Amino acid sequence: MDVKITEDSFKLGGQDFYVYSGEVHYFRIRPENWAVHLKKAKAANLNTVSTYIPWDWHEYEEGKFDFSGHTNPQRNLLGFIELCRKNGLYLIVKPGPYILAEYMDHGIPQWLLSSHPGILSLSREGKPFSHARVTLMHPTYLKYAKLWYDKVLEIIKENSITKAGGIILSMQLCNEIGVFTWLDREADYNPAALDYYKKYLSGKYKKINRLNALYKTKYKSFSSVVPPSGSHSKLTELTASLDWHLFWRYYYAAYVEYLLKEVTKKGIQIPFTHNLPGWVSGRAIEYPLNITMYQDVAKLYPKVMLAVNHIPENISYRNFHDAAIIQQFTRAIQGNRGPVFVAEMQAGTREHSVVTYPDELELFYKSALAYGAAGMNFYMFSQGKNPKGKSAAGSTFYWQTPLDYDGKETALYPVIRRFGKLASTFGALAAKAKADSKVALLFYKPYYYTELTHYYDLEKMGLSYDPKTIRDNIFYEGMAKVLKMLNCDYDILDLELTKPKDLAKYKQAWVVSLEYMDADSQKLLANYVGNGGHLVILPRVPKYDLSLKPCEALKQFLKLGEADEVAPRVPTIEFFDVKEIAVLNPVQVFNEPNSEPMALLPDGSTCGFVKHFGGGWALVLGTAFGYSTQENIEAWARILKMDDIRGNASSTNDKMIAQESFTEGRALLFVANYYRNSESGYITFLDPVSKDERKMPYSMPLTLAGLTGLIIPVNFPIHGSAARIIFSTSQILSAFEKGGSIFVELHGHPKSDGELTVAIRKRPKHVFSDGKKLEFSYRSGEAIIPFKHSDEGPVLMKINLS
Repeated sequence: MDVKITEDSFKLGGQDFYVYSGEVHYFRIRPENWAVHLKKAKAANLNTVSTYIPWDWHEYEEGKFDFSGHTNPQRNLLGFIELCRKNGLYLIVKPGPYILAEYMDHGIPQWLLSSHPGILSLSREGKPFSHARVTLMHPTYLKYAKLWYDKVLEIIKENSITKAGGIILSMQLCNEIGVFTWLDREADYNPAALDYYKKYLSGKYKKINRLNALYKTKYKSFSSVVPPSGSHSKLTELTASLDWHLFWRYYYAAYVEYLLKEVTKKGIQIPFTHNLPGWVSGRAIEYPLNITMYQDVAKLYPKVMLAVNHIPENISYRNFHDAAIIQQFTRAIQGNRGPVFVAEMQAGTREHSVVTYPDELELFYKSALAYGAAGMNFYMFSQGKNPKGKSAAGSTFYWQTPLDYDGKETALYPVIRRFGKLASTFGALAAKAKADSKVALLFYKPYYYTELTHYYDLEKMGLSYDPKTIRDNIFYEGMAKVLKMLNCDYDILDLELTKPKDLAKYKQAWVVSLEYMDADSQKLLANYVGNGGHLVILPRVPKYDLSLKPCEALKQFLKLGEADEVAPRVPTIEFFDVKEIAVLNPVQVFNEPNSEPMALLPDGSTCGFVKHFGGGWALVLGTAFGYSTQENIEAWARILKMDDIRGNASSTNDKMIAQESFTEGRALLFVANYYRNSESGYITFLDPVSKDERKMPYSMPLTLAGLTGLIIPVNFPIHGSAARIIFSTSQILSAFEKGGSIFVELHGHPKSDGELTVAIRKRPKHVFSDGKKLEFSYRSGEAIIPFKHSDEGPVLMKINLS
């Protein structure tokens, strides 16, 4: 059987396949309990399990391997694979070389680190880091990694899905490459890594005088170049800093290339993935930076699918947008090709002090599905205990997981089982459905090249703002969050990868911009406006390219004069008719003829304006604001109002999020309440065929308990039937026709009211809910069925057609 990755989904044997997986570490569970965990995984509607294969665990001494358990039963990888096969489960394997996973030395063999300390990464002072951080392209490390791959890849190949009886669906290459650079905020100064750096510079500049001209240095050769310190007080230092960060992106891709070549030599023909780190304390604000660390992997090795890690905590209105934003970022950096796969979906917690709750996790799972996740792996599904001497952070690994160490079910288990039905029924639809967005949010990768930057002296550099402030507070926590609050559908695009024809599809394009941007990206924005697009740009129009040479392509197109800079003691503006908006200092003040002022300082000075170019226009704001007040929401909304842009779906209650996406005459409506108290309202959505507005429900407002949400299929064909689900106020888990009746399984809050609307050619004869006859109405070809949930779990609706 073959498994393939398409533009938006997985295909198994040519059919859509929703990867619904759970992480089960055989090396952390007693072998006699493997069967218990796998049977309960299958019973929870998982179709796949995932596991690391620790190098250190199986090559227990140099050149001595155990995959059959002859030295320790918990090393019996072959037996575990066979048990997965017997339980009807596919397998995702992650053989490193790195696994991290709170395992001693991240899975790198202790004997290797002891005998070859020269492979360790070094700080700027030449000292090894406190953890086992190795130099990825060190020839000694690669030699031993290859020997490990030679052994473990034979097992993976023989058990791959492409072989008769094989069950291995995909393989992850290494694990969170570069994560330590980000966490430690320090690069690897091992001579082997620095040699790669100098070769990179030589390949880019060819001649040292070219580098010196840009860096304002006097190096005699590339071998004498010193990496930047990370603290910058001169504008010219920015070029060296950008090169330093670009080098590491190149370096990570070179490492992936090495691993990929070893895998392909073995003839393994399954999808390859690599997972992306980035969550901190339950938030994903740093995630976009981490995504850019793999930009060269995405560009050069499209066979390797970048996969998402989701590690949310304390789900609320504060972080409700995280799933949507980072899933869009992940697709954008890959040129919007391939599905979104969640390699690690939080199920429990690795920190005992953190408490996760089943209801909030279920809401997060639904949001990830609604925003296009084509598969997910619950991390962890099963709790484990580290083998003796192999723990990096205590003997127990993960808490509050669906299954505990002994295989007993916890409060999260029924959520995984229930969500499995939902994913099986609507997962393929969710993966393919796309919002009909009128707005594009453009992100610019060079503003995220800061994981090794410690300090900018902005005044001495002649820059106005720190890139981190702009990308985090203005883009991520400002416009991207507020547009979600306004139920405005948007797509996130990589500015450097976006083509003019793709950008032209959007009515508005929003971009946060600093003083520097490459010429091609500036020209793309100018072209967009010239062809009738509506550009929103803040807080600066670029005046340099990435070499810090003068470059004003966009400014010249917009025919902008010179702006003055002021720094009011308390910077506030009036934005359209919204007063007293707090903004960033310094503020640019404009005197632009043939423009319409739309942002004013208290003294009446213009700090923002709209300028028209035929059917196109540019809204230029010489400062920025994020989101901290109701007025911020109103201000961002004014920009949408300029083009009468509204979301596909909305609610009469602005505390309820409503988003709708479409595919092939069907739609998926996501409605969520991120507050802890119940909220009620009516939902307006678009008919996926006619695009006419419709409202739901008919008989009473939709009520969502605190921290709950619904994925509602719209115009969804019922399996085996000509009938279609129009909408429901309860979560539909499955729907099918059998023996002249339609069966619909619905889950809702205990004792809550529900309503199901189904399009049927003739009025049904009877409708039953858990065996009790229900009254219903029938009009315009639709059966409208009110019902009530009990305390006993899901309701089974039976609609007798004759």
